[in-house]
Amino acid sequence: MNNKAAEILQGLRANAQQDRGLCEDYGGTMRILFYCWKAYNQADIISALRRRGHTVDTFELELGNFEVDENFTGRFIDKLFNGEKNTACSNVPEAKEHECNERGTAEKLGSVYDAVFSVNYFPIISDICEQFSETGIKYICWTCDSPLSTMYHQSIFNKCNYIFIFDKFCYMEFKERGANVFYLPLAAAVERADEALGHQYDIINNSIYYGVVDRECKEQREQRENREQRERGGQRERGGQKEYRESDGSFCSDQNKGNEINPGHCYSDETSSDYLYDVSFIGSMYRKNSYDEIKDMLPDYVRGYFDALMKMQMEIYGENYIDGMLTAEIIDELSRYFRIEKSERSFSNISLIFSTTVLGFKIAQLERYKLLGALSKRYDVSVFTDDENADFVLAHNMGPVRYWDESPVVFYNSRINLNFTIRNIRSGIPLRVWDILAAGGFCITNFQPELVMYFKNGEELVWFEDEADLVKKVGYYLSHEDERKRIALNGQKKVRELHNYDVRLRVIEEVVN
Repeated sequence: MNNKAAEILQGLRANAQQDRGLCEDYGGTMRILFYCWKAYNQADIISALRRRGHTVDTFELELGNFEVDENFTGRFIDKLFNGEKNTACSNVPEAKEHECNERGTAEKLGSVYDAVFSVNYFPIISDICEQFSETGIKYICWTCDSPLSTMYHQSIFNKCNYIFIFDKFCYMEFKERGANVFYLPLAAAVERADEALGHQYDIINNSIYYGVVDRECKEQREQRENREQRERGGQRERGGQKEYRESDGSFCSDQNKGNEINPGHCYSDETSSDYLYDVSFIGSMYRKNSYDEIKDMLPDYVRGYFDALMKMQMEIYGENYIDGMLTAEIIDELSRYFRIEKSERSFSNISLIFSTTVLGFKIAQLERYKLLGALSKRYDVSVFTDDENADFVLAHNMGPVRYWDESPVVFYNSRINLNFTIRNIRSGIPLRVWDILAAGGFCITNFQPELVMYFKNGEELVWFEDEADLVKKVGYYLSHEDERKRIALNGQKKVRELHNYDVRLRVIEEVVN
């Protein structure tokens, strides 16, 4: 313990227990310092914590190193014990940011927080909390990415840690290592979805009433009107292909006209005007990835090995083949071209880093382009991505959307919303699935083992097994409007009742207190 830490502790030991007692008198609420970075769901967590009676201050400062950063450490300790003016959360909406900065600051001057909270794990924060463990301060983190290379660090064994992991496969690994970890899936931000959409939810009657929502910007409205005008003429253009209206009112392309073998390629369009988009995907395309930066340096046989491995992995959902195929010989060869820097306290290795941050992202790129390409040959597909240069042959690149208030609108206004889980997440359900269901969107997702723990396939959402299955199911649900709406409503009702942020934070409170 350094001199500054000892000085702080000397002055706080007498008051810390009294402060914690006051906390307990108020029903177990906590005084929390929340570390903000670029996590999508941190504003949802902060809002829910305050809704549950906790006092939350925020701190945001970019880390130069996840393990050692003197500037970060000094300013973080000052914040912990001196109650300096709050640092704004840069990715929290303005109204929420004001609340974040103003509530509860004055009462913590000169006192210790009960806990530090972060989305994902930061070794430097854990070590700071452990340094002041005599005050009883706890470090709570809730993962949203998996696996986290920062968790492969000796600090995970600090006694101050309460680590909640959404991916059960990852949870089991660290549980076996002896870390103080707990399994906790991610959550549906139903309050934020309602705010973005203008919904009011009738819990008593278990139904949803929709307020007036301006769902179409001028450009979108013009696009829809032009499409409808073409359709009145008995034909339209979708994905660069001309489609013709059949006698039953459905549209078919030239290549599928009269195709009785796969009628799922043709679907009824009677209700299309109720939606802005037929098939939507929000997410990164990983066009820039580490594998592309090094692949040309690799020997031909090594590059061929990785290409075959990635192709094989893309065909299978629910199982990971990469870890077992990264043999000692391959890793030895790879180490000549790919290096990692780590401290003595880190127990990550080149195999872990390469399989996740290199091959994992490359597989995500290949898979998303492949699946979206297959769908866009048959259906109208819109992709919302921050990669302005993403090259889609048939799908529409709609650009990025704001997570807080725009993504729920897209989910709600899409007949079908897609989820493609990055393969780094071994068994867990990614945040996108919960967000889609919270907004009342219909979700088709790749299979993940944990889906069966929380949802019924074909009743609350739909999962697919491979590319052919995905194409077939998209066509089916585009042509079965009532069934699709029923599934979307069932999924929304379930996450509202059982998987919202208040439910999840109740688990954290019970564990920590």
